[in-house]
Amino acid sequence: MIKKKLMRSLLAVCAIGSAQFSWAEDLTGKYFVNAAAHTTELNGQIHNYLSLGYYHFTSPTELTYTYYAFVPSNNRNGLQTSYKHPNMTMDYNTHLSGQCKPKQEIWHGPKGNLNIPYISDKRGDIRIPQYDEKRVYPGQSYNYDGNNLTVTIGNVKYSWTLKDSYRGRWGIDGTVTNATTGGKQIGEHFYKKTVAHGYLSEDITAAPTLNWQNHLVQGHQGNSASGYSGAKISNLDDDYATEWLNYTATEAKFHPRVFQNSDSTLVPAQPNVFGYTYFQQNQDYYIQTSYVLNHEPSLPTLVYENEGHIYWDRVRNTIPSTLRDCWDWADTQVTQGHASMLLGAWDGSKVTNWVRIEAARSGDYPYLAISYLDANP
Repeated sequence: MIKKKLMRSLLAVCAIGSAQFSWAEDLTGKYFVNAAAHTTELNGQIHNYLSLGYYHFTSPTELTYTYYAFVPSNNRNGLQTSYKHPNMTMDYNTHLSGQCKPKQEIWHGPKGNLNIPYISDKRGDIRIPQYDEKRVYPGQSYNYDGNNLTVTIGNVKYSWTLKDSYRGRWGIDGTVTNATTGGKQIGEHFYKKTVAHGYLSEDITAAPTLNWQNHLVQGHQGNSASGYSGAKISNLDDDYATEWLNYTATEAKFHPRVFQNSDSTLVPAQPNVFGYTYFQQNQDYYIQTSYVLNHEPSLPTLVYENEGHIYWDRVRNTIPSTLRDCWDWADTQVTQGHASMLLGAWDGSKVTNWVRIEAARSGDYPYLAISYLDANP
């Protein structure tokens, strides 16, 4: 009951703007993509909450707020999908062993008297974050003066300020507050810290089906900081951290140019899945990162990310133990990897910025992260 009440009052962060836009004071018809992370205290216990969503400004004073709410848990696994990790290197001149590549085989039956062709596919399934609720709040109020955006959702007040006028990034200083009292006590929870990022956007629901090459800023070959770059806060280095939002941010990068689509000859083809497998020299294992586009047709700029280590000792019967170089079905069973959701700001032709949250599980603790990514051509 307490969690239900909290999710109804959860703030989701918004940051406004982009260097490509010159926004009038009337935001009617515009959108505001946002991601937020909160730590609260209840009866001496620290709680963490994440949200990813958007504002749709329906008039000069009202908006509709739509967001996905996440309540991290020690036993929360990512949702296993039917998408497969493509296991592709950054260029077609470098080849992996192919030990996971789908191939046609023949099943001969119990006595060898049947010859039934089938596709043997040992690639691991992609996992995506599992949210608790998708909520929609119409008829909420806001104020905007170009440098400040104040949004009231129920009894929760979000006070946004423009953090980077060139990039158009917005954020919240400190935490959300009680719209009635101005304090940090909202319902049964005391809000200790909020980290939020957001950007103004054209209509993200009317964006076309995303095309990886045409709608994403690709960046330059050989420059991993190009494409999109920003900052990330996570609890990666302190498994059971309760005050992780006070950590120093680290660099975040997303370089679309190096990611490859699955080989078109594979069955089944995966036109909306892009991946990149690379070798971690100092730790002697491969890493797989995969993205899924167009999973939510009603929200085209929503993208899923799944990344994980391909450990050489995580072996099952059919894969040799020598430097495994593909994410196979055994990896999916043993770990879910890092599962994230990204929501992009849209300028009418490209995704200009992203907000991202991660809600996954590593071992027996929840792995949490929030980040922003600005276009860096």
